Amino acid sequence: MQSLTGRKRESSVWQYFQYLDGKKKSKCLVNDGKEKLCGFEVAGKNTTNLKMHLHTHHADVYADVCDKEDDKKKTVKRKREHEDGSDTSTAGSSQACSQTLVECVNRRTTTWSKDLQEYKYRLDGVIQMLISSGRPVTMVDQADYRESMRRCDPKFVIPGI
Repeated sequence: MQSLTGRKRESSVWQYFQYLDGKKKSKCLVNDGKEKLCGFEVAGKNTTNLKMHLHTHHADVYADVCDKEDDKKKTVKRKREHEDGSDTSTAGSSQACSQTLVECVNRRTTTWSKDLQEYKYRLDGVIQMLISSGRPVTMVDQADYRESMRRCDPKFVIPGI
């Protein structure tokens, strides 16, 4: 029986777990196909931990949960786009759904403004590293160094060449 306190449990993972208030644990309700209940108890009610249990011990159920959550996200997205008046049937929207994580991260093209504290903090870090290591200042002009700094923070552009 689920607790009636707290916010509504919207994650589809909850159809496979029961939260035990007394123990402060979530009990797995997945059957192994032989009518045997898993019964594993996960501490707390963090859905990420519950999904990790499903991923590790019940791959088919985990795939089902992921599919349901993807469907829910698509429905919410369609609803928002409908409210905004945009069209969900365009090729661009389906392309956005199929981006890889690397493509998503690499599309960030904005940089820190030189007036921002974040930029100054990072620049000071580079200066301190050069001073403490005894490296020449011209090191910041080397392509490999600039690329490694870009990989650490794509928004940080080192002044120089």
